[in-house]
Amino acid sequence: DAIAILESSMGRHPNVLFGQAALAANYAAAGRDEEAAGAAGEVRRLLPFFEAESFGALFQDADDRARAVQALRSAGLDGRSGPKEPQRSGHEE
Repeated sequence: DAIAILESSMGRHPNVLFGQAALAANYAAAGRDEEAAGAAGEVRRLLPFFEAESFGALFQDADDRARAVQALRSAGLDGRSGPKEPQRSGHEE
């Protein structure tokens, strides 16, 4: 199972961008949205301006590339999003 292997690897090496992105994509593809969002947060921590399309370009096969980009977007890594701004409630002074 790819997720189990990636979880184990990221437990030992949490600062590996490729692994965190792959984990986010795999979680998203498996419908594990909360975990996908957490891994996406790690990706943004490592590379605030992560681009799903640039990561996808690492795959030679067009179908693999499209699946990777779609899964990354589903995880919340929608391209040139940059750091996420905190949500404001409108009640600040």
